[in-house]
Amino acid sequence: MTDSLITIAFMVGFVGDAILQIAVNNFGYDMGLKNYFIQHGKVESLLIGAAIVCFAYILYTVVLKLPLTYTNLFIYGILIDFVFRFTRFFPSLNEYYDKLNIFQTSVIGGSIPAMLPYFFYKLLS
Repeated sequence: MTDSLITIAFMVGFVGDAILQIAVNNFGYDMGLKNYFIQHGKVESLLIGAAIVCFAYILYTVVLKLPLTYTNLFIYGILIDFVFRFTRFFPSLNEYYDKLNIFQTSVIGGSIPAMLPYFFYKLLS
């Protein structure tokens, strides 16, 4: 279970970043990520997005061994976003955190990506 869930998490991060790149570059939906994508480039950004979701799932399932529920993943996504927002762990995302409020980044940018891999895992099981 864990291997396939982590693989799905990687794919969700990859595809999610691709969708964000398309939205920012083709539809003008900036949300503070335009310079991030310029700085990291298309491929690197895809891999960063995939790695973040993948490592978040490794931490959740392998290291912390927390139970997989949508509620837990929702809270976990918010907590990860809070850590990224308040530590500015990724300085290239400063504009993103400056432009969007906590609700936008924690729920839309944190919780939804935290829950989607589990949703697709259950869907495919």
